[in-house]
Amino acid sequence: TWTGASSTNWATAANWTAGVPDTDDDVTIPNVANDPVILANTGAEAKSVTINSGAILTINASASLTLNGAGAGTNGLTNDGTVNNNGTISIGTTGSSGDFGLLNSFVFNNNAGAVLQVDNTSAGGIQVLPAGAIANAGTITIGATASVGENGITNSGSFTNHTGAVLNIDRSTLSGLNNSSTFNNSGALII
Repeated sequence: TWTGASSTNWATAANWTAGVPDTDDDVTIPNVANDPVILANTGAEAKSVTINSGAILTINASASLTLNGAGAGTNGLTNDGTVNNNGTISIGTTGSSGDFGLLNSFVFNNNAGAVLQVDNTSAGGIQVLPAGAIANAGTITIGATASVGENGITNSGSFTNHTGAVLNIDRSTLSGLNNSSTFNNSGALII
């Protein structure tokens, strides 16, 4: 569990209850004064990450977060707070990433130059819940190397694919995009 007791640096052991997470850890990020930042040229790893309401996770440019091994009934990345991705988030590249790669109920910003890759899920690649919003100005690739279950994206919130952004959905068994709410596309959408 993140404490932020020392600083905002993800890679500082003193900011965690049990040291810097690795591939065996399910990570929880609560709402604390020092929100975690994965700094440039840092490769962070975990089994799964849950961001609580009010918490913010930032991945800087040239930084990465890799999530593998989430089991049934869990998700690779569960976001109830805010994610600002300026680097690379890879979910399920070498193993299971749970029911959904990304379950989003608040704000997820995939900024210009950023990459989000989701593979190896059982229920779907990305699910956006009614209060959730995803803004993509970078690249999102779903199902590039392995199946993501029924839908690439299930959207019942808000999804915006900005000008210059790329959204590529492959290897879903039912639908690339299952949309029941607001989906705005000004970029490239490839299913």
